[in-house]
Amino acid sequence: MVKEENNEILVITPGYPSKDNPYNNSFVHQRVLGYLEEGIHVEVFSVPGSPYKKNMDKPSVKQYEIDGVPVSEGTHGNLEDHLKKKRYSKILVHFAWKGIMEVVLEHTGDTPLIIWVHGVEALSWKRRLFNLTSSPKEIIKFIGYIPLNKIQLRFVGRLIEKQNDRDMTFVFVSHWMKEILEEDTGVRSTIKKYRVIPNVINDKLFNYEEKDENLRYHIFNVRPYHSKKYANDLMVDTIIKLKTYKDFEKLRFNLYGDGRLFDDTVKPILGLTNVNIHKGMLPQKEIAARHKENGILLMPTRQDAQGVSMCEAMSSGLVPVVSDNTAIPEYVCGDCGYLCEGPDEMAKAIIELVENPDIFKEKSKTASKYIIEKCSGPVVLKEEVSLILKK
Repeated sequence: MVKEENNEILVITPGYPSKDNPYNNSFVHQRVLGYLEEGIHVEVFSVPGSPYKKNMDKPSVKQYEIDGVPVSEGTHGNLEDHLKKKRYSKILVHFAWKGIMEVVLEHTGDTPLIIWVHGVEALSWKRRLFNLTSSPKEIIKFIGYIPLNKIQLRFVGRLIEKQNDRDMTFVFVSHWMKEILEEDTGVRSTIKKYRVIPNVINDKLFNYEEKDENLRYHIFNVRPYHSKKYANDLMVDTIIKLKTYKDFEKLRFNLYGDGRLFDDTVKPILGLTNVNIHKGMLPQKEIAARHKENGILLMPTRQDAQGVSMCEAMSSGLVPVVSDNTAIPEYVCGDCGYLCEGPDEMAKAIIELVENPDIFKEKSKTASKYIIEKCSGPVVLKEEVSLILKK
């Protein structure tokens, strides 16, 4: 018998923070904490493992609590049992992975669904061609990914077409993400019920303090190095182009990150005495501390549905020198930063900031104000709570 709990919300996600892995999909946890503060009762069911393979085994469900949030962790089979036993007023799903969504659609009756599309589950393999290398191992891995991606995209296309039959709302972090999903899934009509709500930025942690003008010489970057989508090679090219600048020696580049591409990517700038390279990822509190020591964010990209690290740096008052592509223009304006076509334009932007301290200070202040108005906790939480409570 299904237990009716019409005032409760279930959040389903392919991963959730725990004591052993505190940063696992932490952006979902930050949302849930906000819901609890608003008096919305939320439970979480986490389904880790391969997003392309449905596991219908039913081992014991792991139960734990983090920051007052009750979490169940199990397989697709465990999720099926859970949904058979208990009814919720709404179900919130992060990532529209085929395996999880099939279980949800089959076992939730007419329960309204809110589905967050984050990108990785809704982008065609063709948009990841930049990751191809000459390595036979990497080529074989990529070829194996193509059919899995095609199956996933066909499923998402069918999911969109179910909107006429089911109370289902999609949430995107940018308009770019919605448009690309429609294009890559080949849906016959545009998505009817959707909202564009960005990932939240913790503006209390990444708080603005007026920048000393000398911080315009200090240039910051923190990125993973496991994919070419992060365009760390373009960051390196920008630094190399700046070597011809008359005041290059005054600049200080503070670079943080790790991943399989790290060593090869930073090799061309290893000998530069004003480039400080730190191998390893930083926790959020440490990133916020490094923001206080820098004034410019140099962060190109080949593909971003929002650019959360960029938004965090802007909240702290760093002036973004970034790529003019994908969703980035939705989060950076000309008054608060520089949208650039490549390393040449990025180098020119940095030189302009260095030679014009007044421009640097004004853009720093504007960057923080601009992004807080878009992505701060109260702004995002208001949008999401209104969606969740909507009848």
